[in-house]
Amino acid sequence: MNGLKIMVVDDSKTCAGFLAEILQYHYDCDVSICLDGFSAFQKLSDPSCFFDLVFLDLHMPGMDGLELMQLLGKYRYRGAVVLVSQLEQRLIDLSAQLAVSMRLRLLTTISKPIDEQSLARVNEKLCCPTGSHESQVLLSDDELKLALDTDNVVPYFQAQIDAQTQRIIGFEALARVKVPGNSQAITPDYVLSTAQTAQILKTVDMTIYRKAAHGFVKLSGYFSKKYPVQLSVNLLPEYLKDSSLPGQLVRCFSEEGISPTQVCLEITERTAIDSPEQLNTLNRLRISGFMLAIDDFGTGFTNIKQLRDYPFTEMKIDRSLIYEIDKDPLAQTIVRSLLSIARSAKLKVVIEGVETAEEMAFLSELHGISLQGYLVNRPQEMQEQKRWMHDWMKAVNHHQPGWA
Repeated sequence: MNGLKIMVVDDSKTCAGFLAEILQYHYDCDVSICLDGFSAFQKLSDPSCFFDLVFLDLHMPGMDGLELMQLLGKYRYRGAVVLVSQLEQRLIDLSAQLAVSMRLRLLTTISKPIDEQSLARVNEKLCCPTGSHESQVLLSDDELKLALDTDNVVPYFQAQIDAQTQRIIGFEALARVKVPGNSQAITPDYVLSTAQTAQILKTVDMTIYRKAAHGFVKLSGYFSKKYPVQLSVNLLPEYLKDSSLPGQLVRCFSEEGISPTQVCLEITERTAIDSPEQLNTLNRLRISGFMLAIDDFGTGFTNIKQLRDYPFTEMKIDRSLIYEIDKDPLAQTIVRSLLSIARSAKLKVVIEGVETAEEMAFLSELHGISLQGYLVNRPQEMQEQKRWMHDWMKAVNHHQPGWA
């Protein structure tokens, strides 16, 4: 929590002051106190004054914690929330489920009186691994353009498996940039801003789509028609404003003999999809046969109504929601709630960022989901991925018909 701007919302001046004192003593953070829900919402809804984290007491006179959560959900508050309460556990669990349905980033719940151990757990949740274990070198505009010119912008493939059978059901193609002298490829997080500045972001992505299609043809050739696999690629929401996008993508994949029905476009929910142009393109992509996934679900703007009304076919649950899920009852409640929502909307579910055997063991007990993460398969180039496939299929003893 070091360096964060934090708000404590509690009608008890003593409790709020005590929590603020502990936070400031143990963490280098800026803490504000609000003693009622009305004043808290006024500050939290002020775009010039963003708070990274809110500790919210559920039981308050006037506007209680649940009502404030509802307003924050409508306002699309993007910070993290920790529920603080002395209420019985089933009421806390229900409040947690409501927070998820309101599209709030719920970290955890804390019982009063608050102690240092509880705050350490909050800090751990905030700092949980994101799944990126790769190079963090920043590129200049010229270096990125040179990488494009020298064929060093490449797709790395990461497998998705059925949680119960462990059969490979697809591959996500992830953008990487190779830099001479650097042993590890550079991930999109450290390329995106450079590509935007250099105004070549879509060029980078279209390069990845073409190369991913070529590699996928070779990977999918190892599977019989009885066990088809899909290719997933990332698509930025701003691309949806381009009415020519559906035609461009159909041509891109059809040139490699790939049908749109074999491709899932993963659209990050970190920016809103709300313009008529975006919705029109989204519908046209689905009509063309592409599957559509909400990527990083649990971190962004999509609300439950949009999940049901928009033509999505898949939900990808973000790692931040399943971190240490095997020993976190709240995380278990949240994920089960999301699975229920997905099933009611008839969406396929992929849980990404699985990194420990304990997480995988717990998630494998859930029905009808797929898993993706470093524990299963690190992103690799196509040739390395082919070798991994052989080893994986032998290990899980699933020799599929048509498997080479």
